[in-house]
This record gives sequence, C-alpha cells and structure tokens, in this order.
Amino acid sequence: MEKLSPTPKRQKTGRLMVSLQEALKHKDESAHTGREHVAAYVDYTHYVERLQMSVAGRAAHQGEAAHKKHATPKHKLSGAAT
Repeated sequence: MEKLSPTPKRQKTGRLMVSLQEALKHKDESAHTGREHVAAYVDYTHYVERLQMSVAGRAAHQGEAAHKKHATPKHKLSGAAT
C-alpha cells in the first residue's frame, strides 16, 4: 500500500482524531470531561464534513465543466412551430 505524504489537511485530521480518541477515554469521568469529548467530536466531524463538501463541490464543478465541453449541440428543427 502506498504511504500518503503528510499534508496540512491530513495532519489536522490526525490531530483532531487523536484529540477525539483521548477525550473518549475520559468522557465518563466528569461532566467537564464529557463536554470535552462532545467538543472534540464536534470539531472532528465538522472538519471532516467541510473537507467532504469541498471535495464533492470540486468534483461536481469539474463534472459540470466536462459535461459542457462534450455536450452535443442542440439543433433547431426546421419547420417547427415557434
């Protein structure tokens, strides 16, 4: 399997995941640590959702551009009522 190079987004995702895993270990110790777990979960999920939306948006945009590039021209029908 190919090793992925550490990009800023991969590094941030990793840091957020480690923070979430640590918070999960201590979530039941007190109300405060429970809130820390929720905050870590929200930070991680929102970051990953933004990454996914960014990638999906780019893919949709690229697909739209490719579709326009290869679209067949529309022809007017001769004798059609307008």
